[in-house]
Amino acid sequence: MTSLPKVSIVILTYNARSTLGEIFDKAVLSALSQDYPNIEILVVDNNSSDETYEYVKTKYGSSVKAVKLPKNYGYCLGNNLAVKYASRDAKYLLFQNPDVILAKDYVRKLVEMMEESRDVVAIQGLEVQPLKRVIRLGGLLNEGGYSVDLAPRLSNNTPLRLEVLLVFGAAMLVRRKFFEALGGFSPELFLYGDEADFGLRARALGFKLISTPITSYLHVVSGTTGKLEEGPLLAYYFANRNRLFLILRYFHGLHLLRALVINGAIILLHLLTQRRPLLRRVLVRTILAPFKYLKRNVRVRRKYVGLIKKRKILERFVVKWPYSRWPPFRR
Repeated sequence: MTSLPKVSIVILTYNARSTLGEIFDKAVLSALSQDYPNIEILVVDNNSSDETYEYVKTKYGSSVKAVKLPKNYGYCLGNNLAVKYASRDAKYLLFQNPDVILAKDYVRKLVEMMEESRDVVAIQGLEVQPLKRVIRLGGLLNEGGYSVDLAPRLSNNTPLRLEVLLVFGAAMLVRRKFFEALGGFSPELFLYGDEADFGLRARALGFKLISTPITSYLHVVSGTTGKLEEGPLLAYYFANRNRLFLILRYFHGLHLLRALVINGAIILLHLLTQRRPLLRRVLVRTILAPFKYLKRNVRVRRKYVGLIKKRKILERFVVKWPYSRWPPFRR
């Protein structure tokens, strides 16, 4: 069994103990209970203000590797830094949210599929959101740059391997060498939009991302962010700001024009109808953010947009607004 490739499960936390309670323990235990023998578990704390790090050290001891970062780096840079603590012989990385409970066979099934698919760099299983009563299975983008999950269009004839543009970061397995060569997640995104950004860069370089319904995980959505006092405003700001970044970096031609018109109309409508001063200020910050990060966005665009055009990534993985048809997959 030692010949099986090693997997590092990375659980990035921020105040998980106080916001998630027993859900956090269930998440860690689901990682510890995998039927795949060659794994290590890292719980990397984004400098929580509660006792999450101390709790993990005390309760789980040597069964997990606990690390505390000096500040809250967000999802993107936090996970990039967390990978540095993974064993060097780990072939795969599984990024698991602290409110995600993995099926017992999750790692094994995904690794088996990845070992058979050398051109695939990232994969996820079926996501079940019990509170919202929805399921997700990877996604595409629509013409406005919003992520569109595939699960609502599933049928009994759904193949066990679906090509997608993005795999959701709640429980994504990636090849470590590729992740590091790509530079990981774009750190300036902080959180939200990172899966689409990662997927577009990977696709531009000619690699594939897939999802499969052969295994699953439970996801308590926004388990941490949603319970923070500033959580809704943070989510609103980063989701909308990062969507603009995504469009400006990777969309081209009519795709770019449509996306800018759609998002401009939505933001303008919100500005005209929103009476809360704080939210209006957040909207203004959202509009100004692309100018603040102009050099970075231009640099990324120059590197990838030509490849995206060449490989017709947007033609393959962007569907009509909002989502009017089943996309033409290449299976």
